[in-house]
Amino acid sequence: MQQWFDQLIPAGAWHQGLTAGLELLAKSFAAAVLYGLVRWLGWRALRALFYPFELRSRREGPSSLARLNTLLGLARSTFSYAALFVTIVTLLSQAGINVSAILAGAGVAGLALGFGAQRLVRDVLSGFFILLEDQFRVGEMVTLVGGPGIPQFTGTVLEMGLRTTRLKDGVQRTVSLGNGEIVAVINHSRGPVTAEVEIGVDANAGIPELQAVLAALALPEELFAGPAELRGIASLDGSRVVLKIAAPAAPGRSSEAELALRRAAGSAIRQSGVELR
Repeated sequence: MQQWFDQLIPAGAWHQGLTAGLELLAKSFAAAVLYGLVRWLGWRALRALFYPFELRSRREGPSSLARLNTLLGLARSTFSYAALFVTIVTLLSQAGINVSAILAGAGVAGLALGFGAQRLVRDVLSGFFILLEDQFRVGEMVTLVGGPGIPQFTGTVLEMGLRTTRLKDGVQRTVSLGNGEIVAVINHSRGPVTAEVEIGVDANAGIPELQAVLAALALPEELFAGPAELRGIASLDGSRVVLKIAAPAAPGRSSEAELALRRAAGSAIRQSGVELR
């Protein structure tokens, strides 16, 4: 029986196979432990990187915190998959498998994906940083400036994702714009904004008197954060002077404030005896 077994499997070969199997098992276990350790350290590093943004999001409310958690989850998944790929390739190499073809194939696939989906990759990366930097949020009034050949759009943000941003403009049209096409953002809903209008009056009107009239304007408190003032003269001719009037407006309501300022200023100027032109 022993002779038959030795003919089937050469003497000592099964010992070598068992040793090699145990060695590969030990290496696999060590690689799994190392992968878990690297992933844990990577997640801790990402948490530390996102911590300042988390503090700000907690102050801003649940929606901001949920958006940040989404970004953190995406970053964690990307890091975990990258670490897992490196671990598997290393194990295959330790097992004596030539991984050059695998790496070359992955490189070719990545290159093909980069060329075929470069717009998608650009949109996703841009969307990631827009969300991370909190450039705007749903419900805010913004102006999105596109690249060459792309017009700028102003409206209220309806939806923002990693690939596209949707907003509704002043005539209630829904506009979808790829995040990679956004080169500048003007956020009208944050910080003080100025409502500015131009009103034409008779050329013989006294500027100091008009300044006093405008300073005494009764403006709606829900639309304005301060009194109106005469910024200067936009243009003039022999019969007409165009005044530039401005007032600090509530964030996100500049359009309403401009209408209210034009109406209040025009009414006050007429009541002072100055003719509008």
